[in-house]
Amino acid sequence: MDDRISDFVTEIRNRISQVVVGKGVVVERLMVSLFTGDHILLQ
Repeated sequence: MDDRISDFVTEIRNRISQVVVGKGVVVERLMVSLFTGDHILLQ
């Protein structure tokens, strides 16, 4: 993977993790939803 893309994904993960604290699975699912343009329901 290109370093710029890797850095971009890491930065997004870090910023989402500031809001969704301690929920790594939720962060990953949010990122999948973001990159695929799909929806996600959080409970």
